[in-house]
Amino acid sequence: MRARLQTIINDKTGLVTSLQGQVTDLQSQIASLQAQVLASSKPAPQSNVTVLAVSFSRVDDTGALLEYWIGRANSTIRVAVMDFSYNALGDAIIAAKNRGVNVEVYIDNDYVSTEGSEYPRLLAASVQVRADSRDALMHHKFIVIDGVIVGTGSFNWSGDAEKNNDENLIILRDPSVAQKYLGEFNRMWASS
Repeated sequence: MRARLQTIINDKTGLVTSLQGQVTDLQSQIASLQAQVLASSKPAPQSNVTVLAVSFSRVDDTGALLEYWIGRANSTIRVAVMDFSYNALGDAIIAAKNRGVNVEVYIDNDYVSTEGSEYPRLLAASVQVRADSRDALMHHKFIVIDGVIVGTGSFNWSGDAEKNNDENLIILRDPSVAQKYLGEFNRMWASS
């Protein structure tokens, strides 16, 4: 009987030791999960994005808004736009280049030789302009001014976009947002 009692005690001691190990493992897992929750609950960094303007074509004069911001450029303008056939915006880009702003324009290759394209006029005015060389569309519509101002939305630089289509443009000021757009512009520019 004594041997049997000793066996039962040894079995229970082994079971207690095993359970203590499991409790320690669970406590470690709980501590790890608590650390993850604390890390994810930290407040997000404050955004410095300032919305300068919002425009809807056919309701607002979106082209004039772009002309205004192009006219304010001091050092650089980078444009990536699928369809560039709006003469007034071509004039604004050429004027910016002529006053010493470093201008680069990237257009989808399907819109380089379409009727009314600004591409040949920009080239003739010595604006740095390139065409996308891929079969797929370069569907972007954005401008980055002085590495700080971004204009983006669905607005193509065309008369149809201004007068017939429902399109939009938002103008933002934020250097980090501008750098993301410049990164995309530079990626495309380097591949053409």
